[in-house]
Amino acid sequence: MKTRLHPRNVALLSKTTLPTLLVALLLPAIAFGALPGFMLERMGTMSGQVFVEDKPVANAIVGFFLESKGLPPITGGMPRIPEFISRLDSEGRFNVKLAAGRYYLGTILRDPAAGLGPPRPGENYYFAASAPGELRLLEIADRQAIDSGRIDTALPDTFAGLATADSFTVEGVVLDDKGAPFPEAVVLAKQNFGSPRPDFKSRPTATDGRFTLKLPATKQFFLIARPAVAGLRPQPGQLLGTYGIKSTTGLATPGIYGAAGLPPGVLDENRETADRALPVSGAKGEIVSGIEINMYAVPDPRAIKASIQGTPGSPKFETTGAALTNILFVSNSHQLDRSSFAELDRWVVFLKGREGIRIEISGHTDATGPAPQNLELSTKRAQSVAEYLIGNGIAPERVTVKGYGAERPVADNATEEGKRKNRRVEIQFIDR
Repeated sequence: MKTRLHPRNVALLSKTTLPTLLVALLLPAIAFGALPGFMLERMGTMSGQVFVEDKPVANAIVGFFLESKGLPPITGGMPRIPEFISRLDSEGRFNVKLAAGRYYLGTILRDPAAGLGPPRPGENYYFAASAPGELRLLEIADRQAIDSGRIDTALPDTFAGLATADSFTVEGVVLDDKGAPFPEAVVLAKQNFGSPRPDFKSRPTATDGRFTLKLPATKQFFLIARPAVAGLRPQPGQLLGTYGIKSTTGLATPGIYGAAGLPPGVLDENRETADRALPVSGAKGEIVSGIEINMYAVPDPRAIKASIQGTPGSPKFETTGAALTNILFVSNSHQLDRSSFAELDRWVVFLKGREGIRIEISGHTDATGPAPQNLELSTKRAQSVAEYLIGNGIAPERVTVKGYGAERPVADNATEEGKRKNRRVEIQFIDR
């Protein structure tokens, strides 16, 4: 087995400090009530009844793992986190909303009073099985209502033969803000750094701060460390760390205004920003060692925001917005053109440093065509922009979508140039 020391110089590091990701590092759960209505509308509803050892299991936790991300955490597999989680009722039944896809199902026998979360010492997943040693897949389509019927389950070691060696191992240490080993921390791995939830999770670090984490080979992952006993969101004063980031302030982020750059399309976009989180990757069977993750205190974002209000060039958080001038769509469609991603990526960076800000994304058209059609197209285009931001880590509850059709022109619809200006998507800050 090949062992490789991870080279820190694989990414360009600039002079200042990147904000450590201060978003909700969720337990393996989705707060459906916080999702925008247009996303909920596309989700299907799956029901079923879960059996353990030929008996329906009451009030247990049930998790759903997307097949596209690999096997669930069976014996010999990787420590995955489910995409969705729910509770069974007193008869072992569930009825949950899921995004379209194929899922593995796992259930944890735990009293409801003990809360949600991954398996604890002495606990195991029981995974849905179609036959001895064979995992069962549950499939659902957009807006589909499907009853999966009886779902028999088995312990993880039943499927040990399915686990493959198509993985690499990360070895490293978590250090506190003084450079001492940090015990009882978990390391979360994400393919998308901006995602509000991790893909994989390590066991808590030992007293020496050391951790190991098995991840899919050839793919890149960002590593984030936090205390194992932390709640759903990092709180001011808690420690948080991201591999590759060395804070010069002792804080996980130096501030809201300087942390994430300026609003794209509003102020100067060339302000130098930050150190980069470093990704790790490895070949099949490889061990990547020498990883150090430094933990820093999470600051109080309200105090930081108050400290920069009124400073020269600072945005007016409660009123300022901007038209997205470089956002293009496929002709007569709400599908984003790939050339639009660069500007939207700048908005993702900007919004991640300002968790207290909520935005309205509004779609507008010119006056050509029937008003109902224009209203529908403007709404769908605004939804496409919202989906891109949410898919890259902006919390859904921060985003509101509105289509105005041709109701709010900014130019004369009698000219082609005026029509072009009126076909736009805007972002507006709607509160602090």
